[in-house]
Amino acid sequence: MRIETNFFHSFDRAGVPVLAGLGWGMALLGLALAVCLLLDGLQLKGENPSLQKRLSELRQEPLQATTQADLPSAEDLAGLRRRLQELNRLDAGEGPSTAELLAQMERMTPPGVRLLSFQNDRESGGVQLVAEAPDLDDLSGFLATLEKSDSFSSVNLSKQTQAQDSSGRWIQFTVDLTENVE
Repeated sequence: MRIETNFFHSFDRAGVPVLAGLGWGMALLGLALAVCLLLDGLQLKGENPSLQKRLSELRQEPLQATTQADLPSAEDLAGLRRRLQELNRLDAGEGPSTAELLAQMERMTPPGVRLLSFQNDRESGGVQLVAEAPDLDDLSGFLATLEKSDSFSSVNLSKQTQAQDSSGRWIQFTVDLTENVE
């Protein structure tokens, strides 16, 4: 018993030109890649002598250690230490931090009032606010809120003036506050 097959006969002859085209395309792509690699190799070979020369020069130069002139002087270091101590003292003051006070002011300030200036003396517990309100009702409401707060032992309206801008008249006022020390 003999079995005969013809695989070539079952092969679709329409795909042969496509396969031949793909083969030639891959060959051309490989050739282009080889040319690029050859050009890069020639370029590196041309740069190699100058790089070798620079490397030998660097090997001959002694390594320069950091000299004393590069470091800050003793006076500069002492000045930096003093400055750091001053900054640390600012943060170690009594009462809440400035950020906490500003957050508290934001909660207490009514919508019509805008804060213009804020000064906090953490050592004495004194706070000075400069703010503006569109009318006396907003000013009175803000002062009442500050007086009712447990955070301040005294609330004093120290200055009040009229100001005007493009949006209308404003009452500008300065309030001196003393923080409660708990």
